[in-house]
Amino acid sequence: MKTYSVHICDDHPILTMSMVELLNKQVFVSDVSYSNDHKTLIEKLRDTKVDLLVLDVSLNGASSFNYIDELKKEFSDLSILIYTNYETLDVYLESRKQNLNGFIGKSKSVDEFLNGCKLILESGEYWGSYQIPKKLFSEITPREAEVLNFIMKGNTNQQISEKLSISILTVQTHRKNIKAKLDVESVNDLISLTNQFRFL
Repeated sequence: MKTYSVHICDDHPILTMSMVELLNKQVFVSDVSYSNDHKTLIEKLRDTKVDLLVLDVSLNGASSFNYIDELKKEFSDLSILIYTNYETLDVYLESRKQNLNGFIGKSKSVDEFLNGCKLILESGEYWGSYQIPKKLFSEITPREAEVLNFIMKGNTNQQISEKLSISILTVQTHRKNIKAKLDVESVNDLISLTNQFRFL
């Protein structure tokens, strides 16, 4: 069985050591290293070949997203899993936008964490059981949900207008309202968001 090297970067020492101990017991893991800040992380990655980086979003008050480009440029074969207390839509979407390999909230089970690590190492990515916050869609009206459903199926404004027997202007208004409520700027972002969270 192929085994892999894992590095954990988190600024909570007790959690970090617990994760090191946990991963060291897994048959798919050859060795585990760790760091507690971005500077040490870079140094460790330069010294040791790492297959998977388990990275906290916030380290000592600094965002890990600010270092992703540097990590990708210097360590092109490195897979990156975001493991965070910030189980929010913006962190999830930013992880997607930066083309990382996965996202798991720290509230998830040990089994999900281990399974996520294994899947990333073996098949490239894992986005887990993150669910869209219900409140994000709480203001979407039934009619807007119908329009969104047609948008997801690739219908044009004209087609939606005909299928729902409403004017094109009304369809355009619904689109505008949906994007405002879901805080997205384009139809592509809207479709991406809806697909990722399996809203429909």
